[in-house]
Amino acid sequence: MPPVKELHFFDGRFRLQRAADVLAGEHRSAKRGRGSDDSEARNHAFLQLALTYVAGHSDIEWYAKLFAMKDTLQSGDITPGYSTLGIGDARRIAARFPALKVLFLVRHPVDRLWSQFNHELRRGVGPGVSNLIDAANVRAFLDRPDVQARSFPTRIYNNWRQALPDSRIFAGLFDDLTSEPHTLRARILTFLGLDPASGNEVTLNRKGAQQKIEPTPEITQLLDEYFADEIEVAAELFGGAARGWRRKAS
Repeated sequence: MPPVKELHFFDGRFRLQRAADVLAGEHRSAKRGRGSDDSEARNHAFLQLALTYVAGHSDIEWYAKLFAMKDTLQSGDITPGYSTLGIGDARRIAARFPALKVLFLVRHPVDRLWSQFNHELRRGVGPGVSNLIDAANVRAFLDRPDVQARSFPTRIYNNWRQALPDSRIFAGLFDDLTSEPHTLRARILTFLGLDPASGNEVTLNRKGAQQKIEPTPEITQLLDEYFADEIEVAAELFGGAARGWRRKAS
């Protein structure tokens, strides 16, 4: 995978500075005498090309070149923000990359929304910083267009289905990630045409220990009612553990 996670190329927030920071760290490691294997050489080439990015001028062909050094190896781009792309963007990406496969990990809409809310509170950029558990602030957060774009997994999934056949889209559940991570990883690797026994060990979520604010009963009721219809559709569309979301919302 690329040495920079969340490239954000297609949603217009390419991580140029992050690439520069990683490359600077790579130079420091080289000065300490660390050896260079093939993967490090590929990462170095990736970072050097990433530094040529020019907003508004680096097109999809430039993006494709970022992965040229991977040759026949499978590679990809992990950017949750691509869930906000419209059907037009999805079709454009699929047309340029005919072998494209999309992995979409789906979380209970209420849990996902509350996780994003907490994330922005920790960064000090979200609503409700001075009044953390105020239902009015949560409602304002819900109404933000960027939050709306991420909050309805059935819409996101169906957008990509307009661009790709179902056989090239994998929809996994966050529930399975927490309860059966090894099984989910094996399913993902199989979908990608890789050995399901390969890959790194499944490790604990390094962010799991971060402090989280729990919603009040009033906020919980607000979110359950807000996402009730979406949960019903998701239960039918995704099946599996998503069918249990109905009971969670009731």
